[in-house]
Amino acid sequence: MNPIKLMQSRFGGHAFKLGRGKASDENLPDDQSLDNLLDNYAINADGFSYLSSYEMKPEFMGSYEKLPLKAVKLAEIYHVYTEMMLQFEVFTTSVVYLAQLKYNNVYAVFIKTDLEPINDVFGIDEHEDPTYDLVLIVQAGVKDADELKKRMTRFIEVCLLTLFYEMNIYDPDVTPSKTYLGKKIDVAILEAQIKEFNPYQKLEEFISAIKF
Repeated sequence: MNPIKLMQSRFGGHAFKLGRGKASDENLPDDQSLDNLLDNYAINADGFSYLSSYEMKPEFMGSYEKLPLKAVKLAEIYHVYTEMMLQFEVFTTSVVYLAQLKYNNVYAVFIKTDLEPINDVFGIDEHEDPTYDLVLIVQAGVKDADELKKRMTRFIEVCLLTLFYEMNIYDPDVTPSKTYLGKKIDVAILEAQIKEFNPYQKLEEFISAIKF
């Protein structure tokens, strides 16, 4: 496996704690079921909650060679690669996908990042097909399927804003997909909300500012 993948912050990356391994593994419970994690370990915000592999990576989050059959492409984002500390800015492209997960109001967010520009920085002459990385699971406070469908535009915004916050990117170039979900993205509205972010924003400040 490309060593760059293992060092990314989306999987605990280079944040190691002496004698305890990756920081994202430290607080994992014995029961890593989706229900237990959502009920007891999710980050709670106004109208939604989420699990992030950047904070804690349970067994079912990580890299997949294939997407779930029902996954839908949301957008492509061109952004500064921030998952490793580099001496200069390197830009790459990530593709974002959304897939319903077990319940009507629970969705998985997958990203597929092109690592070739990062490989070039480290002189890694190795080609691997990009993986689909499950990095977020977002649970809407609305359980009724019809009600959530009506509010899906805002839910997608919440998913993307949360993803950008966790990825630590603040000026992405977002190109919505032509899928039925991608067409719900209003880039102008999304960018206006992104501008409210700042690199020094604490988690508590982020979740108090974003609402579903």
